[in-house]
Amino acid sequence: MNDRITTYAAALDYSVFWTPGNVTLSSCRDLSSIGVCPYCQNDVRFEYLDHLLTPEGLENYTTALMPDFSLKLYRCQDSRCGWWAFRENRGDAEYGRMQQVTKWGHTKVFEVSSKDVPIKALRKEISANPLLVYGTHHSTFERLMVDCLHDKFPGSMVTHVGKVRDRGIDIYCVVDGEPLLVQVKRREAPGHTEGVEVVRALNGVLLRDGVYRGMVISTSEKFSREAHEETAITMPTEKPVVVELIALDGIIDLISQDQRGYEPWMDFLVLAGQAGHSSR
Repeated sequence: MNDRITTYAAALDYSVFWTPGNVTLSSCRDLSSIGVCPYCQNDVRFEYLDHLLTPEGLENYTTALMPDFSLKLYRCQDSRCGWWAFRENRGDAEYGRMQQVTKWGHTKVFEVSSKDVPIKALRKEISANPLLVYGTHHSTFERLMVDCLHDKFPGSMVTHVGKVRDRGIDIYCVVDGEPLLVQVKRREAPGHTEGVEVVRALNGVLLRDGVYRGMVISTSEKFSREAHEETAITMPTEKPVVVELIALDGIIDLISQDQRGYEPWMDFLVLAGQAGHSSR
């Protein structure tokens, strides 16, 4: 099994400024002539991203001197490759001034076990090769599950708690106005069956904190019969307690339901004032 992930790291490369009859910095890469991907040689397509900007983001792109702009994204058509380039043009048609900033992805290789591997890149690779989950760093896997729960519960608060005073939980959510406590277990090899202990521990935290919803996510292939029975016990609470168990197949299903995919160029729109987008 390949334990490395190849992706593209964003790089600020070239900026050029034109005035009538003069180029003050001539180090701009000409993306308009790119017809094939520089890495896999598949065709490259492009699209405009201007429509994604909020009014606040638009203010970051335009100035009194340069009121016109365009944002153009170039992408390899082979989704398995993922190469991309992003170009920002600002101009003043009346006076013939123009500024162009170009950024594009350079190859970068991460070990699956790295804490620094981009979550979206990891999610893409695990969708294609589920066994990679067993090689991830435990903290990275928890952050991966946070990303998945953002998609499972759109519009909800999902927070990675981690191991510092975590009260026995790894992820804290608020879904439909109610808290949901999540325990994450990353087992290091396939073939494991998750026992009843983790469910009992979570039930204890739910009872202690007065919370009625919980979830256990485990890379085990399945939960034991006793673990499932533990989710059905009656506890002395005002409302029934509901605990959801998600094993390996459920994890892969969550990972595969990526609503946005790996979009590193969106980071530039975040920096420019675009709200609601993040590579997480």
